Amino acid sequence: MAEVKVCAEEPQITLVRFHTPQRCLSWAPWNGGLKTDIRLVANRTLGENEGYPDEASRLAQWAKRDLVARGLLPKESVGMLTTVPQAAICMGSRQDRGTGLRVETFCTLGLGNALAPGDGALYNEELGTGKTKPGTINLIVAVNRGLAECAQYELMSVITQAKCAVLLRHGKKSRVSGNICLGTGTDCIAILAPQSHEVTLNYAGLHCKLAEVTAQSVMQAVAKALEVHLSHIASLR
Repeated sequence: MAEVKVCAEEPQITLVRFHTPQRCLSWAPWNGGLKTDIRLVANRTLGENEGYPDEASRLAQWAKRDLVARGLLPKESVGMLTTVPQAAICMGSRQDRGTGLRVETFCTLGLGNALAPGDGALYNEELGTGKTKPGTINLIVAVNRGLAECAQYELMSVITQAKCAVLLRHGKKSRVSGNICLGTGTDCIAILAPQSHEVTLNYAGLHCKLAEVTAQSVMQAVAKALEVHLSHIASLR
């Protein structure tokens, strides 16, 4: 399905490549939204002295510089940002034996920006005020079947629920309210599915095989990444 390469030199980037054009649904800072003809998702680690590029023009400059330097086309790429080292990226994979439906998930996880739903806002886009701490959960989810547009949106809900289920089990707390953390303020999810496939799935509710396989893949990746994160925190004490 996906070909993965972790580039350890600065800037650290994990490149998830696809041999055929993908339709990608994401809210990634670079090329987010519902996009077609995507062949690459890049998960980039910010350096210690790099601030988050809050201006779209600055982010575009980063994407072009980082991707073009590797011989890649920015317009065919989706880009995520994190402060987590790319050596900590974890994978989950599940396949349905009966049909061959397969889902692969790649996750980097940090909780420096851990929040609970309804917490007081740390950033006001309209006023341009506030600042968040680093730490985010990035998920790249690849499905080896075509997905109808509605199914792709529905699957986004399933992926979010799967991520939250893992965090809920561990009882991590929001840094703002102390309530149970269900994510961070800068989490990002990207779902990729082939633009052309002999099988197109139309539904992704929790009762569907697509949801089962996807949720299991996501929970495996998030659980692994959370374990890596907690081990790193413990080593600093």
